[in-house]
Amino acid sequence: MTLFIICAYLVLVLLVWALSHRLFRGTGEDYFVASRTIGPFLLLMSLFDANIR
Repeated sequence: MTLFIICAYLVLVLLVWALSHRLFRGTGEDYFVASRTIGPFLLLMSLFDANIR
């Protein structure tokens, strides 16, 4: 059972990597500003989280 969970997690991480690799344009600016594609809600939530910690 534990091996199955580890393998499922690995597959999930690889899927997230493949999707993000496909959407990433490849510049440093895109990495730091999220390609300027996040909406205001996600921006405010990330700022809120950064200020709480």
